Amino acid sequence: MGGAVRTAESLAWLSASAADEPGEAGEVRLVLVLPLLREQAVIAEVLAHFEKTMAARPGTVLLVVTTAREEAERAESRSQLPGLARAVSAGVPSGRVASRFVGLLPREQLLALAGEFSRRPYGECRERVRQAVDALPSTAELASQLCARARGRGVDVRHLHYPHTGGAMAHQVNYAADSFLGELGPEERAGWWIGLYNADSRPHPDTLAAVAARAAAPEARIVQQSALFTGNLAQMPPGMAGATAAGAAWLQSRWTLAREIPRLRRQAAAARSGRRGVPLAHCVGHGLFVRADQWSAWGGLPTELMNEDLAAGFLACAAGVPIDPVPVLEIGDSPSTLRALVRQQSQWFWSYAQYPAMVRLAAARDVGTPAVRWRLAATGLVRGALWLGQSPAVAATVVLPWLHRRAGGSPRSTVAAACGSALALGSYLALPARALAARAPSGNGTSRTWRWRAGAGMVPAALLFSAGPWHCLARAAWCRLSGRAVRHGKTER
Repeated sequence: MGGAVRTAESLAWLSASAADEPGEAGEVRLVLVLPLLREQAVIAEVLAHFEKTMAARPGTVLLVVTTAREEAERAESRSQLPGLARAVSAGVPSGRVASRFVGLLPREQLLALAGEFSRRPYGECRERVRQAVDALPSTAELASQLCARARGRGVDVRHLHYPHTGGAMAHQVNYAADSFLGELGPEERAGWWIGLYNADSRPHPDTLAAVAARAAAPEARIVQQSALFTGNLAQMPPGMAGATAAGAAWLQSRWTLAREIPRLRRQAAAARSGRRGVPLAHCVGHGLFVRADQWSAWGGLPTELMNEDLAAGFLACAAGVPIDPVPVLEIGDSPSTLRALVRQQSQWFWSYAQYPAMVRLAAARDVGTPAVRWRLAATGLVRGALWLGQSPAVAATVVLPWLHRRAGGSPRSTVAAACGSALALGSYLALPARALAARAPSGNGTSRTWRWRAGAGMVPAALLFSAGPWHCLARAAWCRLSGRAVRHGKTER
């Protein structure tokens, strides 16, 4: 029930704050950084959306950052072409082909290949696969063309290419932001803010005005826009797997409203009050805005850990810097397959496993006291443990009536146990999502996407939600035992 209450409170805050957004933001200037890796399928749509968003705030700059990692991995992936051709020729279902070879070609292209050439001769499939891979332009090539066209329309969109093959997204972002700030003198940097998004981001049209209004406060140094993950619900595949993926999107959106926004509001209030014990809140790499002088003081995003955004939030909390939530939501996409969902959450969980490393990171940068650093880390570790136990707790709630009956409970008490389980699941899952669908601010499309299949999928999604964290721990253990390096993953389409 607490989640439903906090969800309603967050929605009320969003509505009230958006209506009363104050502040003169004329001196705030924004540069948005958009790192891309293997985003051929969506780059045109993404840049078109950002061009419309930037129109609301003239003078905004967009830096589109591709990476040499894509070309290097593309060359390595050519060894998979015979395997892809064999799978298509053998009639492997298109969904399995797309999941197994995602990253070699965009998902939609893999599905089309598997459908059109299923059970064709191997030689024919091999040639068609080779042609498809050879014909696929790189993200850098597309970015260069699209950015040039945008500049022809008077939009300040710039393409940069990170030249190293080993970097992750944080390296791309730091490269672009540092290149931009390096062109400015110390006085010219005043008023500039660095904003981060990714290819899944679809900022609200009012985003830049709301961010600038928050950033105009003299003490503002970090502004965070939160996201709902409902942008691609209409594109979820059919069947139970698609319903589960849609349910996971609602669960993650529920978490934004029931956990992320309340924590950000408490953290910002505590940091501004100057009192001791600023609580732990985290930054998110999409929708994060950092003032240029704070960015320079950090030396950019932390690159020492697997996930840069939670590490940045840890540094901010340890230093007592407020992370101000902006009262306009971004609409992002959610993984459309269960495999992609587990991999994404496995990647996210790395931050929880690395809270002790964040303590060392903050100590190396002389941020916070040892007591503050370890208090924040302990909070993060407890939250990670709760995430690990989320699915087992939901499973126990689901099977409670059956266990009660097996233990010799009477029919009446079994019915009471079933009603209690249904009430618990309803208050934990359905009520917050229903409140979101019914009361979310207009314009984000959530009320139109509340369908029975998303609601039905929330229970299996909740049963799966801890799989990613456990996968992360297993992966970490395997890498430790085998001596293999861990590489930052990507949520593939």
